[in-house]
Amino acid sequence: MDSVCTLADWLEEDLPARFAEMLDTVLPRLPEQEQGKEDDDHDDRR
Repeated sequence: MDSVCTLADWLEEDLPARFAEMLDTVLPRLPEQEQGKEDDDHDDRR
């Protein structure tokens, strides 16, 4: 829980810049999604 509070404090110091920095760190590490796959879990085909 301490690490969550530390992250929250760090973000609150400069939210727009720190959030952007966090996204720049996290997004490149996410696995790539399959092309053509929807962003949501809904399947409208019936």
